[in-house]
Amino acid sequence: METFGELLKKYIGREGISQESLGQKIGPSKPTISNWCNDKVKKIDCGKIKKCAQVLNLNPDERRELMIAANCVPDENDVPLVPIINVPINRPRQFFGRQTVVKRIFKKWNGHLQHVAVIGQRRSGKTSLLHYIKNIHRATQLRDGQHQDGLLTNTQFVFVDFQAAGMTEPINFFSYILQELHFTIPRRCDLRQFTEVMRNQLHQPTVLLMDRIDVGLEASGLDYRFWWGIRSLVLNGTNGNLGLLLASPELPTEVRPRGGESQPSPFLNIIAEIVELGPLAAVEARELLRHAPQPFDEADTEWILTESGCWPALLQVLLDARLRAIDENEIGDAWKKEGLERIQNDGYLSNLLT
Repeated sequence: METFGELLKKYIGREGISQESLGQKIGPSKPTISNWCNDKVKKIDCGKIKKCAQVLNLNPDERRELMIAANCVPDENDVPLVPIINVPINRPRQFFGRQTVVKRIFKKWNGHLQHVAVIGQRRSGKTSLLHYIKNIHRATQLRDGQHQDGLLTNTQFVFVDFQAAGMTEPINFFSYILQELHFTIPRRCDLRQFTEVMRNQLHQPTVLLMDRIDVGLEASGLDYRFWWGIRSLVLNGTNGNLGLLLASPELPTEVRPRGGESQPSPFLNIIAEIVELGPLAAVEARELLRHAPQPFDEADTEWILTESGCWPALLQVLLDARLRAIDENEIGDAWKKEGLERIQNDGYLSNLLT
């Protein structure tokens, strides 16, 4: 990994300016720039580094690398937009597409909180969508062209991941929800006490974003009584102030909780909207590729669109393979084989194309 001084010398040389000229433009004297280039300064003014990045015309990835090398915290705008591999996206500015889906969901919460289910294959982007819905309301930095129209400014959101450690135990689930809402957690935090706190203290529209609801329904610790208690709470216990957004590979109504296999689903007749996630529209997929940190030709863009089927996760993998080849000055199409092999070796990714 290159040091701060090594990076700075490289970028100064590429830009074709002198250390003295750089110093005049950002403030320090020439000897200071010389010390920077030779890694002789332990504490560097991060504001000056940002000015350096501007003067040297660094792209976002280069600016971020320089900031980190100088022991400075990168700005949100220095976080690369793409590619993001194998992790859910939780920064709204890194989220692409799905605006039609988001509008459909928000419409169900405009004036009255209705319950929504989002279904889709694994790696189709359900978790990222939930994070986006939660965080877009409070985002302060967005991409050019992104907007926050139609948002529900008075609604609060709690993200629940049933794959998280301990979340399939009732006491942990109840305590987590109350903590996220800044409510008092009773000493004995069972279903009855949780319901009482929610009834007495929940006066603001609130949506529980339940990711992998299928895991929660199948968990031994969350039985039929638990889920019917949640159903009763959202239907009758909070004056319409509690809504559910349920994300799962399959419809929640098709998964029965433990002990209730022969009983009706606790979500029967309460889901007002079912949204199935498919690939991005071509225009959305193109927007994602257009925000790559390095440009590439239209033929490569068309190949990535075709081979990915416009699935976000596959777009990211193939884009990452292309950027690696560019970064390593690789000539030819070996990156295409690499990208396709990465997809084929991941069962969930390859299933998106079947």
